[in-house]
Amino acid sequence: MFVFRDKIYIEEIDSTNSYLKSLNAVDGTLLYTFNQTKGRGRENREWLNFKDKDLALSVLFVPQYPVENFLWHIAVFSLSLIDMLKEEGVENGWIKWPNDVYVGDGKIAGVLAESVWNGGVMEKLIVGIGININSDRDDLSAIDKKTTSVYIETNKFLSLNSFAERYVEKLERYFGVFFSDGGKKEIRKRWIDNNKLLGKRVEWIVCDKKYIGTIVDIDDDGYPTLDDGVETRRVISGDIFLI
Repeated sequence: MFVFRDKIYIEEIDSTNSYLKSLNAVDGTLLYTFNQTKGRGRENREWLNFKDKDLALSVLFVPQYPVENFLWHIAVFSLSLIDMLKEEGVENGWIKWPNDVYVGDGKIAGVLAESVWNGGVMEKLIVGIGININSDRDDLSAIDKKTTSVYIETNKFLSLNSFAERYVEKLERYFGVFFSDGGKKEIRKRWIDNNKLLGKRVEWIVCDKKYIGTIVDIDDDGYPTLDDGVETRRVISGDIFLI
């Protein structure tokens, strides 16, 4: 059984990831807020959380084990939210590689993993998620990409405290699986079951280059394989879009 060792609520913070990165905290420290003022996504993209409407939550890990990549940690955060959405009656949630959760064609959450290294040794791994819970269409109109929220999908406002508590329980359950024998294989299976990549035509953009092809595999490390008709390429960075 996995249980977070410390759970911290802060009324307002610039970034839960940044705060945990600077904190001298124990392994398994969880931090959350309903008012994150300077949220970040991958490649320092802005992530907007609306005050007292959405959840920002991060976890600090002090790895006592080899970390080949962060993808399965990210998967745990995403799968936990997929389960939460189903409990609220939202059945069409899915995971967009590597770190976003969508409902239909609208983004509802993003996960960001960051690390701190010292002399080739990873000292800290911080994984955070921003979830649109009660933000409405007027709020989300400030974002230039199609987004959605639990409120928009269900037409009901949720208790943020209750949602956070239940989400933390999901995280603990999934991390319990993740850290068990054979746990990564089980997380990989569930992750593949909840994404739309395999067999789909996609556009992959990386380092200002664009590739179009079909995703033919997702390997044991969580990286997709794209076949563009000329060669197969292992996708380890960049952005993938369904076409």
